[in-house]
Amino acid sequence: MKEIAGQVEADGIFDVVVLAVVSQTPNLRKIQGEIADGIGFKLDAQTGSGRPDFLVILDDLWERL
Repeated sequence: MKEIAGQVEADGIFDVVVLAVVSQTPNLRKIQGEIADGIGFKLDAQTGSGRPDFLVILDDLWERL
């Protein structure tokens, strides 16, 4: 996944590429925090309509979150 994320980022296909490891025992707060940090959002703030396009990669996903 890291290689794919790096290639997508290098190709400039998306404005932002975020990689979050989910694992067998997912920590939802950590996943949300990694995604929010990666796109520069604070979790307590409302997002605007001018959001950039971005790709979220969830690695090692075992079941529906």
